[in-house]
Amino acid sequence: MEETAVKNGEENCGQVIDVLWITAGLGCDGETIAMTAAMQPSIEDVVLGGIPWIPKVNFHNPFLAQANGDEFLKPFHEAAEDKLGPFILVIEGSIPDEGNKQAGYWASLGTDKATGQPITTCAWIDRLAPHAWGQSEIMASSFCWREASWISRQICVPILVRYFRW
Repeated sequence: MEETAVKNGEENCGQVIDVLWITAGLGCDGETIAMTAAMQPSIEDVVLGGIPWIPKVNFHNPFLAQANGDEFLKPFHEAAEDKLGPFILVIEGSIPDEGNKQAGYWASLGTDKATGQPITTCAWIDRLAPHAWGQSEIMASSFCWREASWISRQICVPILVRYFRW
């Protein structure tokens, strides 16, 4: 993996960070919907690099992505193998307790190629969390879609601020 330098201040222009956004929690995708309505910053400003001194953000969100299947899951697998570079992990919805039953699962995202079994949300968290940027940039969100502006101010900007230590 090529090392990605994270710098402070104006030198950040040109940097890229991935946001691996898992909507496979026990929720309704309300945070994802809220992001599409958020302003100051808007999701377009964040993704297209319209805010000075923050990196270009690659959102990997199953609801908003053009990619699907293996193509969509590729950055998740790369991140689990510590081959992606800096990324922020967002878990949308409640995290299920997969240990409270003898068989089955509550929530999953994708299929394990080796076993043919679903990859549970908890398994993704276990695989990705140790490699998340700074290991402190992991978010679990469970708000309602009507909180779009609050989410924008309270979640998007602070994550990017912490990323660059503003």
